[in-house]
Amino acid sequence: MSADRRAALARLLHDALRRAADEREDLAYETIEAYVDGRLGDVDREIVDGRLEDEPSLRDEVADLRALRAALAAPAGPPVVPVPGAAASEAPAVARVDVRALVAVIVAATLIALLVWNAIRLTGG
Repeated sequence: MSADRRAALARLLHDALRRAADEREDLAYETIEAYVDGRLGDVDREIVDGRLEDEPSLRDEVADLRALRAALAAPAGPPVVPVPGAAASEAPAVARVDVRALVAVIVAATLIALLVWNAIRLTGG
């Protein structure tokens, strides 16, 4: 997942979680966020733990926020492509795709094709 897509997804999920928390009168989004981050004191943490036992929607919200935090913490890294012929019993082999090199190859191939086409056109062939 690209960094831009991840950021957009994070904003959407963050906004949705904030709206869901705002619908509850007595448990603010900031409290849920602090709970997930481990920043709540003992009493507040026990209150949220009790609510989690009774409210499936709150459990889902906490799980979503934890998944969001985990996804944002994961390194973006370059895309990977499976290497053909890798043995199934081995750890999956991957080849890293260097996007700049790929673009350079495409540009070079296009220029060569244009030069050949122009040479053929000029020679009447």
